[in-house]
Amino acid sequence: VRARFPWLEPGLPYEVGYGDVALVFLDSETRLAAQGRWLARRLAGLEARHAAVVVFMHRAPYTDTTEPEPERMHAIRAHLIAPLRRTSLTTLVFSGHEHGYERLRFDGIDFVVTAGGGGARERLRAERPHDVYTGPDCRHEHAGTVLRPFNYVLLRRTSAGLEVRTRGLCRNEVEVGGIDAFRIRLRR
Repeated sequence: VRARFPWLEPGLPYEVGYGDVALVFLDSETRLAAQGRWLARRLAGLEARHAAVVVFMHRAPYTDTTEPEPERMHAIRAHLIAPLRRTSLTTLVFSGHEHGYERLRFDGIDFVVTAGGGGARERLRAERPHDVYTGPDCRHEHAGTVLRPFNYVLLRRTSAGLEVRTRGLCRNEVEVGGIDAFRIRLRR
């Protein structure tokens, strides 16, 4: 991996352009303050030539799982999400770690947690005030909690903005189907 992707170093963020969308990759495990400073500087330069920024990181800055890590989430929000709140770019944030699917909205930013491609899925709390997902849930054996389908997400830039489609299935299903879809209009 290091021979083909030498820029993939722990704590080292990077950005790739995709037309007028900037794809930013952050390491939500280490060096959060340094990455936050890098992100703030980078966003200032991106605003002149991009319409949107899509951020990818491992740990979720927000989640409604039954076992969140509040200290880690607070640090991620303080260092990596704070610069995104100040940008004029349309912003979408993808994360994993919490095995399941969530679509949350905070301060005008959409956060998609998608780590439901394998592994044991995390149970979500019954009350999820910021989760705007309205698709199907899977059966579960624990009262008061929810399991989401195994899933993957497709992202497409359209003339109107960003189109996000999530496909998935529950444990005993044999066909993958659409479980969520939404569009994000560009701010400019």
